[in-house]
Amino acid sequence: MNYLDGKRTEFQEDSDLFWALRGGGAGPWGVVTAMTLKVHKNRDDCRSNCYQVTNAAWVANINEDVGRLAEKLMEVWFEWGAQASEYWGGYLLTFPLDDLGNYMVNLSELTYAGSAGDEDAMDIENYFR
Repeated sequence: MNYLDGKRTEFQEDSDLFWALRGGGAGPWGVVTAMTLKVHKNRDDCRSNCYQVTNAAWVANINEDVGRLAEKLMEVWFEWGAQASEYWGGYLLTFPLDDLGNYMVNLSELTYAGSAGDEDAMDIENYFR
């Protein structure tokens, strides 16, 4: 990254700034005019269907369950994440849906680098049924 005063830095030197510039926080941090990212080779020389993407959502009402659904799903999320293959990545999000107390827990963009039939890929179904 080039600063206005001419100083230059690489994201390894300032990873917080790198993620902020990519949109990893609130507020404007600067203007991105160019970016270089490292691309990794596909796993096992895969040529098609190399990535599996999964999304899942649950809806509950905070007035009825006092957040128990969110609590249980987060517990399972952390348990699964502690043992999941390094080929998995994704997000768990919770957010309100309306003023009536409805909320959503969302497993978003769970991405697996490999084929759908891999044992590691099937692991997610054992945890989030």
